[in-house]
Amino acid sequence: MFLLVLNNVYYMEEYTIIKAKNLRELRSRLNNAKGIIIVEGGDEHINRFVLEDARINILLNPENNPGMDFMHARNSGLNHILCSIAAKNNKTIGINFNSLLEMSERNRIISLGRISQNIRLCRKYNVNFVIVNIISKWQDERSTKDLKTLGTVLGLNIKEENIIKIRI
Repeated sequence: MFLLVLNNVYYMEEYTIIKAKNLRELRSRLNNAKGIIIVEGGDEHINRFVLEDARINILLNPENNPGMDFMHARNSGLNHILCSIAAKNNKTIGINFNSLLEMSERNRIISLGRISQNIRLCRKYNVNFVIVNIISKWQDERSTKDLKTLGTVLGLNIKEENIIKIRI
């Protein structure tokens, strides 16, 4: 059971956050998941499975793949095919703000470039986009204004409904 914070109002919602290394592990954890299901992406196969599966609501951090970027484009975890699948299945793509804070400076720069490419793709194909703040201790909590500012810097027209704070 997690606590959802929207517009500084606390709601009790059931969230399941799944971090899986491969598809087999993801499928086994998905059987026990309840409520709103958030899957942390990264691998191409996991990203595609999440966008095609009807039980999963949010794909979090699809850009967290360990591969190198291509010559003329970033390896951001999304492409035009995955974005059209996400738009058709009414999926949401998310950024985990806490993972950006925990990265080294070099990795943060690479990740922000990949995120901005994903935002351009999501805007083109009308895919929903959210910023997620997962709060496990009081130092992790950020204000809604900070999260909206991050979205504005990255090129999002962010609203308060597009910011999710989850207390673990």
